[in-house]
Amino acid sequence: MPNRKSCEVKFILGHDVNNRRGLAFFVCPNDDTIDAEAVFNGLTTKKKRDLKSRFDAWLAGKVNDNWYHGWPNNPDYKDCFVFRWKDNRQNHRLYSFLCNPFPNNNNIRLCVLVSHAAKNTWGTDPAELNGAKELSTNVDVNEAIKKAIKEAIKDGQIKLSPETKGSKR
Repeated sequence: MPNRKSCEVKFILGHDVNNRRGLAFFVCPNDDTIDAEAVFNGLTTKKKRDLKSRFDAWLAGKVNDNWYHGWPNNPDYKDCFVFRWKDNRQNHRLYSFLCNPFPNNNNIRLCVLVSHAAKNTWGTDPAELNGAKELSTNVDVNEAIKKAIKEAIKDGQIKLSPETKGSKR
């Protein structure tokens, strides 16, 4: 397994951000399987716009299983999440994991986008979910999340509501 200490978390800015949900890319230059940001950056302007509208819908708390979904009833993958789109009859997925960056405030969820897969089958490849799940429990990944949050708050990229500020971090 590649060294996760050289990896970082990059918040996705420029969206309709609220104080309950956030989005970030997990970026790891020494691991080819961590490719969500690179794939996103390589999309056409139209596909990026389509995917950003899906991000905004999730951030706003909307439900749309055709655009994104998790596996809340599967104990093995309850913290895994996927954003979906189609391009030239090819199905694409950005796999991610959901986490609570403030353990004392369960109202805040961060979706950390990890990997991309193109697929033509109905079922999800367990390897993609296992990769996201492994990262969600990795100590170095969780440290990178904490570091990114502290920096984003300090730089004013993330503004916390009074409710969040009152929580213990």
